[in-house]
Parts: sequence; C-alpha cells; structure tokens
Amino acid sequence: MGATTTVAAVDLGSSSGRVVAGRFDGAAVRLDEVHRFAVHVQESDGALWWDVEAILAEVRHGLARATRQGALAAVSVDGWGVDHALLRADGTLAAPVRAYRDPRTADVPAQLAARAPAELLWRLTGVRPDPINTTHQLVAALRDDPALRDEIDAVLMLPDYVAHRLGGERGWSRAICSTSGLCAPGAREWSAEVLDLLGLDAAWFGPLSDERTAVGTLAEDPRTPLLRAGSHDTACAVHALPPGDGERAFLSSGSWSLVGVERDEALLDPAVLEAGFTNEVRTDGGVRLLKNLTGLWILQECQRQWLAEGLRAEPAELVAEARAADSLGVVLDPAHPDFARPGPMADRVTEHLRARGAAPAGRAQLVRTVLESLAAAYARAVDQLARLTGTRPGHLVVVGGGARNSLLSEMTAAACRIPVLVGPVEASAAGSVLAQLEALGHLAGRDDGARALAASAPPTLIDPGDVDPALRRLADLAAR
Repeated sequence: MGATTTVAAVDLGSSSGRVVAGRFDGAAVRLDEVHRFAVHVQESDGALWWDVEAILAEVRHGLARATRQGALAAVSVDGWGVDHALLRADGTLAAPVRAYRDPRTADVPAQLAARAPAELLWRLTGVRPDPINTTHQLVAALRDDPALRDEIDAVLMLPDYVAHRLGGERGWSRAICSTSGLCAPGAREWSAEVLDLLGLDAAWFGPLSDERTAVGTLAEDPRTPLLRAGSHDTACAVHALPPGDGERAFLSSGSWSLVGVERDEALLDPAVLEAGFTNEVRTDGGVRLLKNLTGLWILQECQRQWLAEGLRAEPAELVAEARAADSLGVVLDPAHPDFARPGPMADRVTEHLRARGAAPAGRAQLVRTVLESLAAAYARAVDQLARLTGTRPGHLVVVGGGARNSLLSEMTAAACRIPVLVGPVEASAAGSVLAQLEALGHLAGRDDGARALAASAPPTLIDPGDVDPALRRLADLAAR
C-alpha cells in the first residue's frame, strides 16, 4: 500500500447536494461523505429558481470540512443537467438561475414549431427536444425579457458556474454541455445552426473542453487543482459502473431515473427520437444513449406532503411498509404531467388510482404502487433499448440513491426479466472521484478505477428467479 490520495467530489443533485471525500490507498477507493445539504427549488410569483448563493455557501462549508480532515489533491463539481447561469461581463448574474421545472417553457415547443421543429433540433444535436432543455429555457428567457440580450456575456452550465465561483476559469465541460441541446452530436462543438435558429449569440459559448482536464485552482487554497471530472451527475454515475462482462444497460436511480446503454457515437435514427431517448456525453468521451424517466421524485414529493401533515415518512419505514402491503395490480405512468410539478403528490397519485378503480387502502399500498410503476417503466425502457440497438442487455446495473431501495431493485429485476447488479449508492460522487484520480495519474483508466471501487464496495447481484414470486407478475404489468 502506498500513501493515501484524497480528492473531493462536489456532487449537486436537484434535491440534495453533498461533498464527498474519495480516499485512494493504491488498491481501493473509499468514499466518505463530509457534508450533505438540502437543495430546494425556490418559488416566487409562479417562477421556480435556485438559490445559488446558498448552494455555494454549503459547498464551501463542505470543502472547508474536507480540508480540515487532510490535504486535498483535487476538487471537482458535477450536477444535474440543462440548468445554467447567465453572466454579465463583470461576472455577476444577469438573472436568477431558473429551475428546469419552471412553467415558463411550456409553450416554447409551439413557439419553435415553425422555425426549429423537434425533428430538426434532434437531427442537429442528437438530444431529444424538451421544454426543460437549455434551448427552450433560453428562448423563454429572451422572450420574456428582451433586454437580457444586451446584458448576457456568457452562458455557463450550472456545475461549470459553481466551479467558476470556487476559483476556476469560465469553462464549458463536454458532458454537462451535451445536455443543453445546443451542441452537435457528441458535443465536440456547439451547433452553429441551432444557435442561429434560436437567435442565440455564439459569443456566449466558449470552446468545449474534455473531461478529466484542469479548470483552475481553488480560491480558498490555490494549491488545490479544480478539475473537470464528469461535470454531469449522470455521466459521473455511469463512470462508476462496476466491472462486468457482456452487453449491459444502466439505471441511474434518483429523483430522475436514467435508463440507457453506452455507445461510441450518437445514435440518430428517428426511431430513437420517437421512443424518447437522447444522446449525452460520457466522462471518457463516449456517448450515453438514455431515456430520462421520472424517478424517486414522486416518492420524495409524497414524503414532503406527509411530513408537512405531521406524519412520519422515513424512507426505510415506507419501503418496509410497502413490502408487506398487497399489490393493487395496476401501474401508473410516472411521466404523466400531473407528477412533474411540486405539490401534494400523494393526493395526485391517489386521484389517478381512483380513476383506475384501484384506490390504495393506505399509505403502504400507495408507496408500493409507485415503486411498481417505476419498475414497470424501467422494463419498458430496457425493451425499447433492445429494439433500438438490436441487442438485448444481459443485465442491468443500478446505481445512485435508488440503489438503497432493495425492494425497488427486486421489482426491477422481476419486471425487466434480467439480473440486476446493484452498484454504488453515491455513484455520481464515486465517478467524479475515479475521474479525478485518473486525471492525476493515480489510476490507469476506467477499468482500473472500477476495480478499485469494487474492492471497498462490492456490487450485489439480484437474479429475477430469486425474488419473491409475488413480484414476478410485474413483467406482465410492464408489458401492458
């Protein structure tokens, strides 16, 4: 064993953020959560936005705690996609950082239909057009406040903005920028045609930079390098997939559920767009062909409602209650618009079930139905991937916060009818740590990193033949 190298991953999720120390002793990587904090969307006058100053204060607090535990060899920032900061020339924000669920973009697809239809945007970018995308957010921002055009000097994706505020130079990292809908397929360059179609100034966007490169140094400690190490949380999560043989799919399970496969190049067949998939860049430069599905957000909002009503709503208790509950025998569509916005989610789920003639007898049945609905949606996405790529995955790797939920993993194995390999829970932070260690030369490459991570956190295999027989009917529900 050699000396221990410690790096810090600033991993920003749309419901919580964390600063995680990754410690590598030459053989194994160990992850230690140094600081976790809540991230809540703010609302005023119907607009949804992020309090980035509060987020930055929490990040700095976490890094200070990490530094007190020992010197850091590097720091990197990753976060959720599409959201961005509009900067003036002096570096101040030209407008609040709006949240992707903000309703202002709802009518943008109709507004763009004539000059930039969805099929054209897809062909030029490989990214599925969606009202939450950076493209649509920018169009809405300039429509609602035309004076912004004269104030904007740069558009930075949120993780790149946070890295900049921590001391790094202004930069545009490939993985996070690939979520914007503004890049050519593979995100090696911005799409000049898309920028022109949308009326956006190309001067607002600088050169795209590869991941695993330097972005500057930490302002509080100029000896500590700031690195690009994935920039997008899902890119980082995929970078942390455990070692395995054969064709595999992945499920990054959190507030959103991302189901996909790894490819060398973007898949631009129109059938991919029709099926709702998109092409985003991996940390190592390849492509993630994936589908964004509503995930544990539904359950998180149910928990928020129950807590506001004075009820206990610990995740482990809810899952235990759901495991003991009877199935209603129906599944919902997690992508229904009613489940996309914040609010009394338990009431909305109950209303949808009553409309199906299957009202839950209590909270446990409601939670079970939500989990079954997620598993069925995952199974449908895996089947779609098999049709689009011509190869059915031999197993599914589950990573992220949802990997804690053993019932959901068992349901997923049953619904997909393939083995599920449960990988690291803090997959985004793990992928960032591995990429930083690669950039610093401590790991030879991705396979080396996967083995180092598995040495301290071995994955768990769930075979569909071993799950509770009552769950196996999920394969039939998913096929409906």
